[in-house]
Amino acid sequence: MVEIDPIKYMQLALEIAAQGGGYVSPNPMVGAVIVRNDVIIGQGYHQLFGQPHAEINAISDCIVRGHAAAGATMYITLEPCCHYGQTPPCVEALIDAKIGKVVIATIDSSDKVSGKSVKALRDMGISVSVGLCQQQATDLNRGFFNVHKFGLPQVIIKWAQSRDHKLAWPPGEKQWITNEKSRLHVHQMRSQFGAVMCGIGTVLADDPLLTVRLDHDSAQPVRMVLDSKLRMSSDAKIVQSARESSLYIFVAEETLTIEKNKIMALTDLGCIIEAVPSSLGQLSINAILKRVVSLHINDVYVEGGLAMYQSFYTQNLVDRLMIYKSNFDIGEQSQCALPYDLTIDRVVKSSKVIHDCYFDRDSYLELLLPARTE
Repeated sequence: MVEIDPIKYMQLALEIAAQGGGYVSPNPMVGAVIVRNDVIIGQGYHQLFGQPHAEINAISDCIVRGHAAAGATMYITLEPCCHYGQTPPCVEALIDAKIGKVVIATIDSSDKVSGKSVKALRDMGISVSVGLCQQQATDLNRGFFNVHKFGLPQVIIKWAQSRDHKLAWPPGEKQWITNEKSRLHVHQMRSQFGAVMCGIGTVLADDPLLTVRLDHDSAQPVRMVLDSKLRMSSDAKIVQSARESSLYIFVAEETLTIEKNKIMALTDLGCIIEAVPSSLGQLSINAILKRVVSLHINDVYVEGGLAMYQSFYTQNLVDRLMIYKSNFDIGEQSQCALPYDLTIDRVVKSSKVIHDCYFDRDSYLELLLPARTE
């Protein structure tokens, strides 16, 4: 029997795949749904790096429900693996389970897979189709695809602004721009990505922790601060918590010689100091992002400040924007305003809207920028 609405099942697979965000990197987020006679008989997603993949969990769910997967259709958001890594090849499990048909959203671009599993399944007489909800599947794992295509992670930039495009209150006025619900959402987003990053200006101004603080256990991203001259204070909250939650501080190469004693003190507190090339006092963003990938991180969540936003944006290194906007003006007394090319009216013209909603009176807009081509 042909499923009446195959898109519905792939959409479910994509939805459950997203639950792996923050837990599976450098693996992609993957979901799988098994259907027979238009009834779901099993489903699963990749929950944790090093543990069973989505296909295995879906087959196991079938067994728990009292079903056999033989002859059924499996909807998978990404081509199954065909090599031994942390777990055995999923393609062998599909063959052993005698799955009748496999519907794949998109091909795995990594060299170890990249069409090989599709061929292996077809060689065993299993019907395979590719391309259902393909764009959504690639968007879901843009970080994974970026790493394999460009050697760079997905960069997500988040900012909070007032209605009149201001990113901060005037000096001396410390209060939130957005409400509590928006700030809770920020913590939920942090937990989805492998690293959270900010500039030293944000640390000096706000003394943030950059950790995920939710009522339930959540994945904690690696924290990263760009600090070319190492102005970081040993008393900063982010430093004082470095032994509990990883902290990388990126400095200019010459700073290693100039600040030897300070580097030693910060290292003793648990910080990891990374030197990268710089030019005119600006750290090489490309070098930093390549180091991020070497740490097996696919996605970086950038939280500030304005100079960093502009640096990433002008170098075409931004993949996604998450913008929180309050319903009030701060006024001209604040000098920290978005430049025209980063205002919502401007960026939305060249982006795809992923989410557009409200948290009470705050608005939230999530935009996906065009995929990189080089």
